[in-house]
Amino acid sequence: MTLDVLGLGSDLLVRCASYLDADGLAQLGRTSARFGIPRFGQERSLANEAARQRFRESATDEEGSRLSKYDDESDVGLLRALEQLTAAPCALTSSWGTGSAIKNTRRVSHAQPMKVGRQQCQGM
Repeated sequence: MTLDVLGLGSDLLVRCASYLDADGLAQLGRTSARFGIPRFGQERSLANEAARQRFRESATDEEGSRLSKYDDESDVGLLRALEQLTAAPCALTSSWGTGSAIKNTRRVSHAQPMKVGRQQCQGM
């Protein structure tokens, strides 16, 4: 049994593609003309439309105001910028901690989780 992806509606395809991250959407757009090239009468490709919807749903008002789209920037690029902004560098942050994590191992066991961006990092 094969699935005819081309027979599915654009709304359903955008919904399915919206589960991908920015890198996955970029790869999808490069791999398939159906997702990467705007169809007749459409302003953006299906991959860019999925990225635009993900950005609108997940960006806070402050993030949206700080990440304004340039004229030639794709919606996938804007989503990638949002993902980079909100990603917490957990390994780097938790290893830096307060500077005393390496000297006093007893203190690490009682360390409180740190919040960086929107993610929470546990101490080492």
